Amino acid sequence: MILDEPYNSWLVKNVGENIDENTRFVVKVDAVTSEGSVPLSVDFDLAWFILLHSTDTEQIKLDVALALLKKPGYLAQFHATLLIHGAKRLLAEFLLFNPVICEGLKGYIDFTLLNVPIDFISHALLVKRSNDLVETIEVVNQRLQTVNLVLDTGFKLTGDVPPKSVGVAVHKVLLMDIGDQKFTLTKRLLDAGFQLFSEIPAQNNEVAMMLIDNRSNNDCIEMIKANAPIFKTLVFQVAGSTGSNIADYYYWVREDMKAVDFMRSTLNLDITP
Repeated sequence: MILDEPYNSWLVKNVGENIDENTRFVVKVDAVTSEGSVPLSVDFDLAWFILLHSTDTEQIKLDVALALLKKPGYLAQFHATLLIHGAKRLLAEFLLFNPVICEGLKGYIDFTLLNVPIDFISHALLVKRSNDLVETIEVVNQRLQTVNLVLDTGFKLTGDVPPKSVGVAVHKVLLMDIGDQKFTLTKRLLDAGFQLFSEIPAQNNEVAMMLIDNRSNNDCIEMIKANAPIFKTLVFQVAGSTGSNIADYYYWVREDMKAVDFMRSTLNLDITP
């Protein structure tokens, strides 16, 4: 008997009798890449196999898996699966689209191990969840719930994350219509290793304007001051000029002198002579 009842009977019925902590299950899936559909075979431990393959209810699958993870041998195999390169994208998307299971497993998963092909948090923020052009409140709330859940585990970006992804996540959060909590979440992302600005100039300008426009928020003020040198390098399009700074933009286009005065006093940045 592997588990106490009723979980052991469930295992016998849904998986089989001749299993132990070293049993692995090969799952074949089709991965969609830029070259088309590619067949992929991944061997999973018992806990992940139950979660991914069983057709029983989500809660029952989670309960059985959690019972297994209380046993050191099964827990070690569960962690070993997270190290399989070909399994990471599959596991990441499974967790993202199954929030109850993600919540239940958060104490057993090092989310930094799922930073393939992009980090887990950026994936949570950017993965397509709806066919609608405008995201629903439900989709936005699910993104926020997942990101905060992962950050609560002590998640930190690792060194192998593509540079282009570290600023895109912050841009996504700042564009969310969620009030001032987007600035609190942005601060949490920066503390985890994300960057305020990315390799995409247009997105950087949007981020900068979002912070300038909300400078009454203390988190925004702190982020502006911490990134003052970058604010000075941003290039904006102003009619009659080949390249203008953000103060020029607010003076000539937005006609917002209060914002210009703020940049003069806080960033030591003025309009171009």
